[in-house]
Amino acid sequence: MIELDDPIWSELRHPYGAGTEVPTQLKRIQDAKYLPEEFWDDFGNTLCHQWSIGSASVAALPHLVRIAADNPGAFKSYEALQLAAIILCSVIAHENEIPTMKSRLKTENPAFIAQMEETLSVGLKEAVHEGRKVLAAMIFQNRQSYTQTMAFLSMVAAFDLRADAAAVLWAVRYEQFDCPHCEELVSVHRLYSY
Repeated sequence: MIELDDPIWSELRHPYGAGTEVPTQLKRIQDAKYLPEEFWDDFGNTLCHQWSIGSASVAALPHLVRIAADNPGAFKSYEALQLAAIILCSVIAHENEIPTMKSRLKTENPAFIAQMEETLSVGLKEAVHEGRKVLAAMIFQNRQSYTQTMAFLSMVAAFDLRADAAAVLWAVRYEQFDCPHCEELVSVHRLYSY
């Protein structure tokens, strides 16, 4: 895991540019008792924009999992783990396995990514292992809604390296969603009718 005070963050990238501000945002999460939904939306969009990620996104993932592990039951634990799962799905994509960083981060400087390959890959693999433990500890927590249950199952699928299943569960986390094929509005209640 790349330490938050490591100057290498300025060389790491996310979809909008250099990862210089990522450690500050991670520290903000770590120190805050509560952050508004807008923060999570903005930070999530910075790290993973329309399933595009960068090396800073991959480097942030272990920190998000650590924050979740250090704050069991807290809202930020759930939000941090959810963001980590989305980044993880973007990393593994349709391959459902952890690829080499040079094959996944093709838009970045190849020499730099080759240099960072082991650091990023080891941190990612350790985060997947730790994320599974955090999710196992969360399994018996009460979920207040269908949406929370589907989001939780989506995280489980992501940390099981099943991006395909995670994406489906994420798509149906609301009681209505647009069918990705025909764009018809589908009610989840229709899914249970015989």
